[in-house]
Amino acid sequence: MQRRWLRRWSIALASLAIVFSGANEVSLRAAEAEADPQENKLPHRRAPRIDRDEWLRQRAAALERDRRLGIRPPGGIGAPVAAGAQANSTPAVVQQFLWAMAWFAAAYGMVIALMALAGVLLALFTRGGVPPADGGVNAVHDPYGGRSALQRLYIFALTVSLILFYVAIPFVVAGILGATAALLYAIFLLRRIPVKAVVAIVLVGIGMVWAVLKSLFAKPASGSFGIVKTEAECPRLHAAIREVADKVETRPVDEVYLAPGSEISVKQEGRGPFGMFGVKRRVLTVGMANLRYVTVGELKAILAHEYAHFSHRDTFYSRFVHQVSLSVEQALSGMGQAAGRLNYINPFFWFFVLYYRAYSLLAAGFSRSQEYLADRVAASLYGKDVFLSALTKVATTGTLFEATAYDNIRQLIAEDKAFINLYEAFASYRDEQLSDEDRRKMFEEFIDQEASMFASHPTVRERMAALAAFPGAMRTEDAPAMSLFDQPEEIEKELTEFLTGFLYALRELEAAAASEG
Repeated sequence: MQRRWLRRWSIALASLAIVFSGANEVSLRAAEAEADPQENKLPHRRAPRIDRDEWLRQRAAALERDRRLGIRPPGGIGAPVAAGAQANSTPAVVQQFLWAMAWFAAAYGMVIALMALAGVLLALFTRGGVPPADGGVNAVHDPYGGRSALQRLYIFALTVSLILFYVAIPFVVAGILGATAALLYAIFLLRRIPVKAVVAIVLVGIGMVWAVLKSLFAKPASGSFGIVKTEAECPRLHAAIREVADKVETRPVDEVYLAPGSEISVKQEGRGPFGMFGVKRRVLTVGMANLRYVTVGELKAILAHEYAHFSHRDTFYSRFVHQVSLSVEQALSGMGQAAGRLNYINPFFWFFVLYYRAYSLLAAGFSRSQEYLADRVAASLYGKDVFLSALTKVATTGTLFEATAYDNIRQLIAEDKAFINLYEAFASYRDEQLSDEDRRKMFEEFIDQEASMFASHPTVRERMAALAAFPGAMRTEDAPAMSLFDQPEEIEKELTEFLTGFLYALRELEAAAASEG
């Protein structure tokens, strides 16, 4: 009884799968032979069947043609004939599906190739940017005046690529479902049906479809990794930030985060998909690891660079660029969890990989062009010498901090210990244990970094060359940036505790995952 029920269920699923799976004529003949084994022994019994099938195919084509023309079928065609004609039209549906997939593969193969070519060609113009003839003054007083033809080309290419990515999603989902149905159909042709294989195929197919659909609604994280500091808590820091915003002629940020690391960045959070319903808030992140080593003037120069991203609408466009990258990353991650190593032979997985690489090539070039314009604003307002000095300090000290601090915290956590003030310990290491030769090598590595078409920022040499014609600072503010805080050591201790707690929680999660695995 159980075997009979399983057989009926299998036949029903196979009938459904044949519509989507692309069954070929060989499979049809095998099914016919199984229905009447005597036909292989008596060929004369097969001839009428072949004639009947051919006649039904012709009637199916005629019925489809009449339907398109709005002509009612002749009354002489009975229900059995119409049903037979409809059944014989099924291969045409499958054929159309396969042709649609073939056209999708060809069209998007060309799209990806064109995206990569555009990324390579446009990247040739984002190296060693040439400053404007007026020394960059227009980049400050007319924030949109720096929008070059190159950036407009980038925006056009990225917009088209974004639209085509979302157009591709229905085809990818249909292709995954079709491939899943084809595998199920192949299994149901076997004499003995491996139930575990059926379940595995269904779960993998559903998992991949869910990963792709879920990626459409991927949302970037809100806020920043750090501690929010209000104007009441850090009045002088907020006053300096407001002063820079006024000079760049843009609206100040809504929230200021002090981060435990070396990152200094801005972002703009919007309402609705892609922020299409307006700006929700502007967020500034200032890495505490840098503030012991830069002056107030150098910090303001860096902040001017970041605020220029607002005035040039860089943060507006970056939301769109980041959204596509985030969607592709989540789709790849979800498909990886669903199918594992099977993705090596999964064409839809490789579609996302190639699209991501081509899109990243375009996005990186666009980001470099934005960085050049932001550099010009900072150099125009605070002097190229002050800005380049700040850039060098932040990059070298920040890199050293990121390379050593986190590992040292983890080591102390393993010993049930913790830093009281991580930044004091790092300063001692930097000033006392790092020799002049080590610093020289670190600076040379920073200056001699190799350019890459996939890099979001130009190299230091390229940025220096782009600012060569800009004047130096007319006035400098040499007070240490830490003077902007009333109790700087207390803030350092607070961030030390914040980072230690985060890394401790991360270690606990990793240990729990390892024990479950």
